[in-house]
Amino acid sequence: SDRNNGSDGKLTGRLAGVGAAALAIILASTVVYGRVIIEIRAVAPQNFWPMAAPIIAMLIASSLVALLAFPLAKRDPVELPEQDNPAELKPALIFAAMYAVVMVLAAAGNHYFKETGVFVVAAISGLTDMDAITLSNARLAEEGSLSVKLAAQSILVASIANMVFKTGIAGVIGGKRLLLAVGSLMGLQALAAAAILVFWPYQKVDGWLDKIPAEITAAESADGKGNGDDQKNGAEASSDEAGEQPPAEPNTAPGEPGAARGREGDNASGPAGRRPADPAREPPAQAPAADPK
Repeated sequence: SDRNNGSDGKLTGRLAGVGAAALAIILASTVVYGRVIIEIRAVAPQNFWPMAAPIIAMLIASSLVALLAFPLAKRDPVELPEQDNPAELKPALIFAAMYAVVMVLAAAGNHYFKETGVFVVAAISGLTDMDAITLSNARLAEEGSLSVKLAAQSILVASIANMVFKTGIAGVIGGKRLLLAVGSLMGLQALAAAAILVFWPYQKVDGWLDKIPAEITAAESADGKGNGDDQKNGAEASSDEAGEQPPAEPNTAPGEPGAARGREGDNASGPAGRRPADPAREPPAQAPAADPK
């Protein structure tokens, strides 16, 4: 029987903790978008905002849907089972192999089948994992092999496929009641993803986001120019206050060689060492006497 009363009157079996299980699944689906945003930032920093903007919108929508699952968890409290170590080597190797395969398939699908091939690969890859398709398509978009719009749309397609897969697994393992709880919440998330996929104004948002770096750069340049002018004005004010000191004359005694050279330099002029005559003091030149003859 799926429903048995224990000695303490609590539900046991498949029906125990359905609300808590549904909340955990929805929260896991919501946190995925935060991880996707971080991966886009790491792999495609030049195209981060255009590619991450629809994912951020999906994160907000999924968070709102997750709030609806909290009342369900309060009705069916349950203790969490023991978790496995997430840092084992085997899952890391499996993910590395999956990432390599998905990247090759995504590039081949874009080359041979254009948008349709990219969406097919994203849907297949997103069934079990969204990290591989996110990293591969974000890298292809950063390299210019894939458009930024198509990369963002493929991530949304992968997320919808991932929701469908998780809902099916919840029904197979958790039973009909968990299927209804998870399916209704996942359905809302899938509708939000489909709406963003179809109606997201990529061109308008991209144009608005392109203005942000330019405005930031202009503001930083204006601040830097203002700081430079302030420093220049401060330096000029300090120079005016300090004033310019005349060069000090050498303190040399009359008997020292330097003084002798100075006197010689004052008195000497030309090879003979005589002071040049002052034209104002010289008598005017007399005209030669006339010849008496």
